[in-house]
Amino acid sequence: NCTVRGGRRRFDFLIVEPTRGLAALEVKGGMVHASRGRFRQVVHGAGTRPGQRKTVMPFQQARKALDELFRLTGIASGACPAHIAAVFPDMSAKAFPWGPSPHLLYAEDLAPARLAARLDRALPPIGANPALAALARSLADAA
Repeated sequence: NCTVRGGRRRFDFLIVEPTRGLAALEVKGGMVHASRGRFRQVVHGAGTRPGQRKTVMPFQQARKALDELFRLTGIASGACPAHIAAVFPDMSAKAFPWGPSPHLLYAEDLAPARLAARLDRALPPIGANPALAALARSLADAA
């Protein structure tokens, strides 16, 4: 979970591979349901009712974080291939009504070899990319 210096948006995970692109992963743990094209997450804690749900928007969260990253670094968003995925570590693909998607990762996708294969397909090699190299340097300097 990281924030880019000067920014407010947080990435759950941001993978920067200079010869492939960026992968912004937004994790939604616990029980998540799909209803009418939206994700609803069961919330727990003080002040909540048993089974209370809230609407979550993982794709919009990751997109806003990427947009802020590009704005803060001065790199044009179109200069870097970017992949966004929602990760549901506590849910199986069988729990959702749609078929496989490169933008959705489930519990069964998180074994290292399978995750690596999924990310390889989402971000194929593109060769040297000056914008990605500059972004990687900028993030390394900020760490």
